[in-house]
Amino acid sequence: MTTQPDGFLIGSLLSAVAAELEHRVLDGYHAAGFTDIRAVHAHIFRLLPPEGCRITELAERAYGSKQAIGYLVEYLEDHGYVKRVPDPNDGRAQIIRRTERGWEVNRMARDLVQQIQTEWAQQLGEERMASMIQQDLAKLGIKINIVTLEFPSLIERITRTLDYETCLLGLVNIDIDPSGLMNVLLSSAGNHPWNPSQKTPATVWEAEIDRLMLAQAASGDTAARKKSFDRVQEILREQAPMVFLLHPNSLSAVSSRLPGAKPSPFFPHTFWDAEHFALAGKSAAGK
Repeated sequence: MTTQPDGFLIGSLLSAVAAELEHRVLDGYHAAGFTDIRAVHAHIFRLLPPEGCRITELAERAYGSKQAIGYLVEYLEDHGYVKRVPDPNDGRAQIIRRTERGWEVNRMARDLVQQIQTEWAQQLGEERMASMIQQDLAKLGIKINIVTLEFPSLIERITRTLDYETCLLGLVNIDIDPSGLMNVLLSSAGNHPWNPSQKTPATVWEAEIDRLMLAQAASGDTAARKKSFDRVQEILREQAPMVFLLHPNSLSAVSSRLPGAKPSPFFPHTFWDAEHFALAGKSAAGK
């Protein structure tokens, strides 16, 4: 897909802190004895609102089929994490809600995410980065006040109360398919970084992003999908709802016995085309 002038992809910046976070939280579940939860089930937990919802709504939130989501819900129901209750507004329908065991997993996830967030903040130096931004803007005559928040409080502000003017977050993505960014770029998405969960797009250009993202997700034509997402990236550059501050370096060390290795900026950086590797040298002769 199209790259920014300085060489990095918007897609590579937007969403795979989530992937690492998911792995860490999943490990925490398993360590606590919830060994029957897999990544796909954790996805259902994230999408299920506190009050519960119908399977059709879950499917819409997940951009999946009702049948696929129904299968996952049935698994979680069989293992005691969710239950079906009558919809008070429609006696023919059912609402999926967490059981006490499901809420226990929810509470554990919040604790794990808070621990991981604190750990990352210490490693990445968010406060130091924010201070540098504050100093640079001061040189331009712009005064800003910085408030450091625990992760749950941060999420509360940027997704519910909207009591903030700008937010410094680290977002990364390992999925090169644009559909992996639907929960970030769609104006109606809960993880939309600016004006989240809009009932209708607030601006003409956000409406265009919605149209382009839905079009590429529905198309099987690679060229057409690329064209749509190229335009999405152009709009993000023109409107600048997010300011990209940096992109981490990725260093790869490859043995000289793998002459065809070509490290990539995409994950997994060194082994993305492992099917094309071939060993060279005398020690490879008997293998």
